[in-house]
Amino acid sequence: MVMHDISHLGRTLGHLCSGCGVCVESCPSDVAKMEFDALRGSYVPVKMGKSCGNPCIVCEKACPFLATAPTTPELSAKLFGAHDGVRQDDILGHYLAAYVGYSERHRLSSASGGLLTWVLEYMLQQQDVTGIACVGPDPESPTLFSYRICRTVDELRTCGGSCYQPVHLADVLKEIKETDGRYVIVALPCTAKALRMAMKLNVKLRRRIVAILGVACGGLNDRHFVDYVSQKYMGRVDAPVSLKFRAKRPDGIAQHRFAFTYQDADGNRVEKEATFSDGIGRIYQSHHFGLECCHYCDDMFAECADAVFLDAWLPEYEHDWRGDTIVLTRDRNIQEIITMGMNSSEITVKPISPELVKQSQAGGIRSKRGHNSVHVARAALEGGSPPPFRNVAPTFNSTASAWLERKIHGRAHQVWLATHSAHAVDRSVRIPVLLLGLCRKLARKGVPFIG
Repeated sequence: MVMHDISHLGRTLGHLCSGCGVCVESCPSDVAKMEFDALRGSYVPVKMGKSCGNPCIVCEKACPFLATAPTTPELSAKLFGAHDGVRQDDILGHYLAAYVGYSERHRLSSASGGLLTWVLEYMLQQQDVTGIACVGPDPESPTLFSYRICRTVDELRTCGGSCYQPVHLADVLKEIKETDGRYVIVALPCTAKALRMAMKLNVKLRRRIVAILGVACGGLNDRHFVDYVSQKYMGRVDAPVSLKFRAKRPDGIAQHRFAFTYQDADGNRVEKEATFSDGIGRIYQSHHFGLECCHYCDDMFAECADAVFLDAWLPEYEHDWRGDTIVLTRDRNIQEIITMGMNSSEITVKPISPELVKQSQAGGIRSKRGHNSVHVARAALEGGSPPPFRNVAPTFNSTASAWLERKIHGRAHQVWLATHSAHAVDRSVRIPVLLLGLCRKLARKGVPFIG
């Protein structure tokens, strides 16, 4: 079968495609599918050897990274702006209320405090929801994770935790279109936006997707990130057979603890661990293997989702290794579920100020709104067509950081593909990584003209 890459949908600048797959299931002619691109380390939409018939741009209208896409605030305002009691913040988007806390029943098996899993279970059991579309482990997937529809609580609980790898929604959306019911989808900010755009185009998606619950995102890494971390921090050159990005240990603090499982020639399984504080955090924040599209995204808090869930990275909570969740509600139904859980003591939560919510994700906000604003401005000056973006005035720090991020990203990918050596990658980006770390340190300290 002849296949053609159609990832140019979001490709006006390099490769602006998150691989979400929403465009594929927006196609009315069923001529596209998702394929894993081993060089990019992510999924891309490809067109099969079929004709679309008349010129058709329906799939383009579901791409959040196309220059003609609506702005995130515009979509969010139409969805939530008219709700009674709604507040609006340039960083957080529209929201009804903000809470922090946990579900004791789900805390240890979840990425943070387990509130997202608790809400999903409630909707599945009490609100006649047919299924929850979420991400879980999949040994057959090139990224070891995939979307699936969970129809029982037991199935849902296998999907607790975090996934820092590319996954696509195409197969799940196809199932939703073919099977009547009420579905909830868990999505990253860019995917939530794409879903809202697709729901305008497809009546079945519009009727059957009853809620989108977002997960805050500071950027997504490709598959090369896993192989690099495996080699550098786990001391393995063979590929892991399973990944856990948020293993929790009683002797630690709340942080990202990676636990990779390997299988030797005799079939025995061995688990290796490393944490953000071991150095993985610096790799993640320096965008060694981040998706290109993440440099052009200004949405940290899934502003098109009915609620967004995130880690409470605050001094008050970081000492508790079990984790805590912050949730921003936008839809009245999600707000009522949280209120019911509070009143019945099923969950332990309390209100949190919007300023503390932003403080909990300060590094990601600086990157997404400050550094990315520079990426977008540079692209426009060079004749590209970047997606719509809420520009902010660049500082010396954001300009320097954006330049260094691009250097690191370009060199890391080039050297890794040429050598598959973590040591070679480290040598190639050592100076820009050190300089970027200095920029981040000065920004955190609030040095004038640096922020």
